[in-house]
Amino acid sequence: DLRGWEWHYLNATFQKPLRSVDVPFVSRTKYAQRLSGSVTWSPYKRWIATSGNSNAPYYPLEVWNQPLQIWDSDTGKLVHTLAPLGRATAWNGEGDRIAAVVDNLIKIWELPSGKLVRTFKGHGGTLLHVAWRPGNNQIAAGGYDIGEKGTRSGELLVWDVTKDELALDLKWPDRGVQALAWNPDGLSLAVAWIFPYGSLNENSISLLNPTSGNET
Repeated sequence: DLRGWEWHYLNATFQKPLRSVDVPFVSRTKYAQRLSGSVTWSPYKRWIATSGNSNAPYYPLEVWNQPLQIWDSDTGKLVHTLAPLGRATAWNGEGDRIAAVVDNLIKIWELPSGKLVRTFKGHGGTLLHVAWRPGNNQIAAGGYDIGEKGTRSGELLVWDVTKDELALDLKWPDRGVQALAWNPDGLSLAVAWIFPYGSLNENSISLLNPTSGNET
């Protein structure tokens, strides 16, 4: 290493973690050793959510699920265990509500009470991702179902949190939904697709109108 002592001194000084917490890891299979969980920071800037990670769809479903827990970043202490197993967390813009996938249902909790306030169901396949629309009034959730010969049929549902009803229901017979992201103004939704192996469209992304479902 040809870097001088100054670099090593500064690196050792400033790369130290501000705080560490011990997060339990639920391992049921050999695959769990290869996967990391999910960490999301609330816009409130104090709470940190830890959960399972659903960004590895080729592993067994139970590997994705880890305890859904809320931690205080100031003290490093556990604040809530919201669910024994959960994945794919998303905070609302104000940081006082968190959504996650639990038993393939979308559940929403309020903070700091930890009270469960909403449960949305109706997804036919496996949910992989949830994303809270800027403005806090809608949640998008997507995933897929694996059919014969490895085919994937995708589903995207947008739920109206204030009205407690389904606002958009889209399905695709030839692709699955891997990940979702809203643009900052909430007028467009980016969707990352999972196509069958060997498809020319692998790893593509589409931008959808959240009202009509049409590509923009």
